[in-house]
Amino acid sequence: MLHSTKTSINFMLFCLSILYFGSCSQQVGLEKSVQTLKETKTCVKCNLQQSNLNYAKLAKADLSEAVLDESSMNGVDLSGATLNSASFVKVDLSGSNLSGAVGKNVDFSQAVMTNSKIIKTSFEESVFSGANLSQSDLKESIITDADLSKVLMIKSQLIKANLSRSDLSEGNYNHANFSDAILKGCNLEEVSAKNAVFKTTNLQDANLTKAILDESDFSDSNLTRAQLDDASLLDTKLNGADLTLSSLKGAALKNADLTFAQMSKADFTNADLSGTTFHGSNASGALMVNTNLTGAKLEKSRFDGASFENANLTQIVSSKSKFINSVFKNTDLTNAVFKESDLTGAVFEGVKLNGANLKGANLDGVDLTQAVLCETVMPDGKVSNRNCKK
Repeated sequence: MLHSTKTSINFMLFCLSILYFGSCSQQVGLEKSVQTLKETKTCVKCNLQQSNLNYAKLAKADLSEAVLDESSMNGVDLSGATLNSASFVKVDLSGSNLSGAVGKNVDFSQAVMTNSKIIKTSFEESVFSGANLSQSDLKESIITDADLSKVLMIKSQLIKANLSRSDLSEGNYNHANFSDAILKGCNLEEVSAKNAVFKTTNLQDANLTKAILDESDFSDSNLTRAQLDDASLLDTKLNGADLTLSSLKGAALKNADLTFAQMSKADFTNADLSGTTFHGSNASGALMVNTNLTGAKLEKSRFDGASFENANLTQIVSSKSKFINSVFKNTDLTNAVFKESDLTGAVFEGVKLNGANLKGANLDGVDLTQAVLCETVMPDGKVSNRNCKK
């Protein structure tokens, strides 16, 4: 019995020694790999998980297919590095320099990359899901067909970056700068991008459904065929933007600036455009069904062939705008002003024109027999009380 017990104890000690020395061996091997990397700047297919590479000088290093998950690499210099299929999952890369680095299928999932230089990099088909890139500089980088879902890019610089067809959904881009960037075909569904800058940005065919874009600047941006359904664009600047064929159903654009915007055949059904400014804008053929345009200012703009069925246009002020062949069915135009506006051939059915001012407007071919007129100033300046309740 005693001999059996001693044998068991000896066996356990033997197993523990294997585990200990095996662990030590692994640690020594890791440290040796790290040292080799620092000396040769080459570590293809290396396993460097949980390595300490803080402030390492690895410019132009080749880390293709290397695994560095959960490593600490803050302040590291990876400028010009080759990172094809490398894995940086949960790595701390804060304050790092990756400028000029290239890599396809790189995995930066949940990495911390704050305050980093990521200028003129190329990371096509790479993964950044859940990563924090806030206050980082990604100017002129190419990150196409990538997964950037749920990332943090607060106050980041993405000027002239190319993110075509990438998934940026559910990310936080508040105060980020996307000026001159290419976001063509990107998924930006449910993102938060308050006070962000999208000047001259290409957002053709982008999906911004339910995005929060309040007080952002989309001046001269291209939003052709973009999906902005149920998006929030309160107080946004859309002056000079191209919204041709875009969908903004249920969107909130209260007090937005649409000066010189192109909105031909855009769909604003159920949208809130109250207090918006249209100056030199083109919304010909637009759908504004059940749209709220209360108090909007429409100056020298075109709405030819647009549909305002069941829309609320109370207190709008239209000056020298054109509504040729537009449709106003069951539209509320109470206290609306159409100063020197052209409504030739427009359809007015079940329209409320109570207190409206049509003085100087062109109503050639317009039938007002089905409109409600009460204290309505007609084109000749005379007041009609035809439908006032006694």
